[in-house]
Amino acid sequence: IVHILNTLQESCQNGGSVRFALVCYRDHPPQDSSYAVRVFGFTESVAAAKRNVFTMEANGGGDGPESMTDGVLEAFHLDWCRNANTT
Repeated sequence: IVHILNTLQESCQNGGSVRFALVCYRDHPPQDSSYAVRVFGFTESVAAAKRNVFTMEANGGGDGPESMTDGVLEAFHLDWCRNANTT
């Protein structure tokens, strides 16, 4: 993820801008009790985006009750730019 952030930052050095958001998800309780979904809203700061990435920690695995659909729902509610260019 950090490599992607760096690459995007480099691609915008000749103009343009990019914003980063991160939605982390884990297992639903009781398999995990820390959080099911954690949202870091959009930022233009690559340093802030990297700090957000470094809060993640892989743990456990091999089970099925991930909160992925909850994460997608949270991503839907982020502050998306209406006039963003996706090319």
